Amino acid sequence: MQETFSEEEIVEMVFACGIFNWGNKFNITMQMSGDGQSEYGTDMEYRQEALT
Repeated sequence: MQETFSEEEIVEMVFACGIFNWGNKFNITMQMSGDGQSEYGTDMEYRQEALT
């Protein structure tokens, strides 16, 4: 792998794999699906507040 990619690129790929793995585990835990058929509500609103 080091013959093809730099150390920085390898770190980025490992990080990306970790994030996708975490996201999948989170979605499974929350019983969310990407097809819009999950029981998880889609009407959530997030407040925008200024940071002080």
